[in-house]
Amino acid sequence: MNPPSAPLRFRRIDVPDAWLPVPAGLDEDRAVAWVRGVVDSLRDDWADVWDDDYEAQLLVPLLGVVSERGPEAGTLFVCWPAVSPVMVLIGVSTVPTRDVPDWGAEGYEPTYCSAAGIGPGIEWRRRRTVQFRDRPLELVTRALVFANEHRSVVVDMTETTAAFAAQVALDLQPFVDSLEIEHEDGTRFRSGPPAGLLQPAEWGGES
Repeated sequence: MNPPSAPLRFRRIDVPDAWLPVPAGLDEDRAVAWVRGVVDSLRDDWADVWDDDYEAQLLVPLLGVVSERGPEAGTLFVCWPAVSPVMVLIGVSTVPTRDVPDWGAEGYEPTYCSAAGIGPGIEWRRRRTVQFRDRPLELVTRALVFANEHRSVVVDMTETTAAFAAQVALDLQPFVDSLEIEHEDGTRFRSGPPAGLLQPAEWGGES
């Protein structure tokens, strides 16, 4: 989910209270210790509704995520939109613009977006419906891309239910607006207008 970061660095980033930074470059012992600390914290937070089955349901996926993150991994956060072991990951990566995935080819729909500290961008969103316990379940994936000719900032969210995606969205835009990113020489990173995509004032749709 998070490719190695290009030479850009965060000047400012305001992390929502509900989002937990996921460390990178941990050895096995430290990864296990971090995961157990997170589970213990959730057990305390969810005390009145904690289910003993949650422990195993949290331990395995969390350990998988943190164990895969090498020292060069981009910034990653995890959150739980509800009292449930189902987690959502939000990543922030800086990559060469030529390496940005072609989400349009994967069935994502583009809309205009913006970030106060970066500039205009494209939000790629995909919705799909699957059958879960004999009922339709809508899933949503999002990726926001802020690009100039050379570098891009990508904020992406793992696929989750439409209900959970709506909860994460309450924090996502304020988070994106808080981002201030600079080049190694200290100059601010700014994105350019997305090519071939009308801005809200031009198409009259919702942003």
